[in-house]
Amino acid sequence: MFLFPVDGIMEVVLSYGQTISLYLVFVIMEGMIAAKSESPWPGLIFILATVLLGVALGIMFHDIAFFYYLLVPAVMSLFAYFITKRNRRKNIEKGMTY
Repeated sequence: MFLFPVDGIMEVVLSYGQTISLYLVFVIMEGMIAAKSESPWPGLIFILATVLLGVALGIMFHDIAFFYYLLVPAVMSLFAYFITKRNRRKNIEKGMTY
C-alpha cells in the first residue's frame, strides 16, 4: 500500500493522514465551487453526489462504514458551502464583485 515498508502505528498514522487529506480536498473543492457560482446549485450538486456515492458504496459492499466514510466530508463540505455563501453575500453587499 505504501512506497516504503511500515509497521504498526506508522501504518495507522499514514492512513489517517491520507483520510484527512481526502477530507480537506473535498472541503477546499466545495469552497471554490460555492465561491465562484452565483446560483446555489453547483455546490449543492457536489455535496449530493458525495452522499449518493456513499450510499451506493454502502449498498454495494453491504457495509455502512463506506457511507459514514463519505458522510464526514459531505457534512464538512456543507459547512464550507454555507460559510462561503454567507461571506460572498456580505462581500457583494459591500460592493465587491466576483
